[in-house]
Amino acid sequence: MKRRNYWLLFAILLLSLTSLSPSLDFTPRNERKDNDITLNPLALDSPNQVQNQSPIVISVHISEEQFKVLTELNKQFIEDTGIQVELSNVDADIAYAEALSSFAMGNGPDVLFIENEWVHTFATKGYLLPVESYLKNATGSNVLRTLLPTVEWNGYQWATPFDMDPYVFVWQPKTLNEMGLVEPPNTKKEWADLLIKQAEGNKQYLLGIEEAAPYAMATLLGGMDVDILQPDEDALLWLEQAIPFMYIVNKDNQEAWKLLQEGDLSLYLTTFSEAKSSWKEGLKVELPDDFYNNSPMYLRSRSFAVSSHTSLSEQSAEWIAYMTESTIQEQWFEKTARLPSLSMIYEDAKLSYKAEIPFRLDLLKVPSDETAQTGQVPSDSWNELHSYIDQMLAGQISVVEFKEKLTTKSIIEPLVIE
Repeated sequence: MKRRNYWLLFAILLLSLTSLSPSLDFTPRNERKDNDITLNPLALDSPNQVQNQSPIVISVHISEEQFKVLTELNKQFIEDTGIQVELSNVDADIAYAEALSSFAMGNGPDVLFIENEWVHTFATKGYLLPVESYLKNATGSNVLRTLLPTVEWNGYQWATPFDMDPYVFVWQPKTLNEMGLVEPPNTKKEWADLLIKQAEGNKQYLLGIEEAAPYAMATLLGGMDVDILQPDEDALLWLEQAIPFMYIVNKDNQEAWKLLQEGDLSLYLTTFSEAKSSWKEGLKVELPDDFYNNSPMYLRSRSFAVSSHTSLSEQSAEWIAYMTESTIQEQWFEKTARLPSLSMIYEDAKLSYKAEIPFRLDLLKVPSDETAQTGQVPSDSWNELHSYIDQMLAGQISVVEFKEKLTTKSIIEPLVIE
């Protein structure tokens, strides 16, 4: 009887110790760790928990002025969501090589703000996540349809278009009127006739064009219904005769605007953002939208892409969704003059800044059937084309040699549009 009381007393003592030690856990260490991860309702990729996480790392390569604007927009995002973000602005001259290097080592940023011609190369190397994998509602249906082919590959969309800065023709109406035109030429014959009048007249320059700018040269030849990658003999002959009458614009373009104002420059081929920021009263501007609609790979544009190495895909997606909202794109346009990618912006007549876009973009909303026969120029090939054009405009190689360089190495890849 006495021994039985001892056992009872021992049982009561054991229960007391157990109740006083709720943290006591006899689960093996490895098993407990796995169970904690599985059962934890606060998953690491939950946007609501990012205050305690590493920030999203976002790499861009933009001007100082644009970076200031993006920094302010990013502050708005942090205040509205609580998600922490680290912005990094890389020098544009080394951005492409640095991105490839960091990806190859497996430590790239979470999000990149990149040129659209980079997308195909990065996607084929496995460096990007398809948009469909991190955005519940892909923004493809909301953007100008002409922008999509350059961010698509293998049936998927690999980046989200954000802005564009196409090349446009700017002119002084009086100057063109004196040459028998009311708007820039859009056929080979009209360009040939304009060149003849230029040679016979007293105008100093026929055309202002940036040095080593593939997009600018592609737009010029596109106005003649000629593909820069496959120029015909008539286009090459025109180029050979026209280059002496071209004003080659370097980083300092103020002289070009002065010549245009004074009537000594018939046409100036420049980006829309440059035209808007340097606008002078009385000038006119034209976007060759038919060319861009048929050849989307020559529409100068940029997009946001998510790295395949990221562990913060949900937070990255939320940042991209925030930056591509119409109100944010409106602020970006007003402060940078880079045209928005959202189609709805050009359809909403209430938007105050629509009047500052002096041309229609209706054609860019629906891609032409002809785009199915065009192609995509890989990033490395753009760099080569950049070099060829620079040499040709500087007189280091002839127009014939320019064509030979294009034909000796194929720099175009098939582009399939779903």
